[in-house]
Amino acid sequence: MAREILPDRRLLADAAEAMQNLAHPALDSDVTTVLPVLRASDTAAEKHEDEKADLQPAAVSAHPIARAGAPAPDARASVMPRVNAIWNHELFQRHFRALNDFERDRPFCRHGLPHLLDVARLAWIENLEEHLGFDRELVYATALLHDVGKAEQYATGTPHELAGEKIASGILATLPDDASFTTVQARQILTAIRGHRHLRPDATPLERLIYHADKRSRTCFACSAADRCKWAPERRVTEISW
Repeated sequence: MAREILPDRRLLADAAEAMQNLAHPALDSDVTTVLPVLRASDTAAEKHEDEKADLQPAAVSAHPIARAGAPAPDARASVMPRVNAIWNHELFQRHFRALNDFERDRPFCRHGLPHLLDVARLAWIENLEEHLGFDRELVYATALLHDVGKAEQYATGTPHELAGEKIASGILATLPDDASFTTVQARQILTAIRGHRHLRPDATPLERLIYHADKRSRTCFACSAADRCKWAPERRVTEISW
């Protein structure tokens, strides 16, 4: 059932006062009646808000943002330091640039940053909708790394999920101490990279999450090079669903 949207009482009071100022005979009695009621209601509401504020625990006002004159948070501070540490890692950038070179003239399904972030955001949406409870940086880091072996596949024929697992292992092992993942998290990431291409029956939740996001990220229904695509028709995304 649609929620009833109530008008702001102060706006009603102001409107009533304005109507009273017009001194229209047909409106005088109604306006004279409603104006005191609205003003009284406003006064009661303001008093209630003041009482609520007085009841707030002292810990709330101790928050740095709540303190008068406290400096604003540094806008330059990274909200995902571990993900950005991966992005800036020399080994990641080396493979990322090589991949861009290999796919420079590729007409469809490139694996650059737009694709990586599409996968990250779609995976994060499913994580929230399914209440899987994964940390945001874990999801984004896995998405950022899932195709890191693609250039190796172009160069040597090694399946990119296998090459990617090895490359990602080297990246994760050499992140700065203040931007590293735990051993358990690193294992989750590597398992998801290895399994993102072909879904195993016993896939881990993160593996399944990245697999779904990777496939859903493609806009086959709007691809101008669909006639040259090697994907079977049943694998293609045929409509907007995510």
